[in-house]
Amino acid sequence: MDANLRAAGLRRTAKPHRARRARTSSTPRVLVVDVGGTSVKILATGQDEHRSFPSGPALTPGQMVSGVKKLARGWSYDAVSIGYPGPVLNRTTLRRDGLGSILQRHLAIQ
Repeated sequence: MDANLRAAGLRRTAKPHRARRARTSSTPRVLVVDVGGTSVKILATGQDEHRSFPSGPALTPGQMVSGVKKLARGWSYDAVSIGYPGPVLNRTTLRRDGLGSILQRHLAIQ
């Protein structure tokens, strides 16, 4: 799978050092997305390593969603949490490119 990630311009990053907790059936699994100026990083509950791909000013919301979906393939999650470097008002990003509505539509955010 690493060859597939490299071919798509994506990469895995180092394993984080953290304590493991037992998962109960009521504990939601969360996909965390950190949208940064140089990379988009993701990690999901129960995963041992985070994954990332390059970002930057030319990265469109559609490209970002596509990259996140490729990296998260095979992971199970119940919710998505997104860190985004910009203002948000009433659950909507204050950007002209429609990032908020694109994320809601393609990542099934309610």
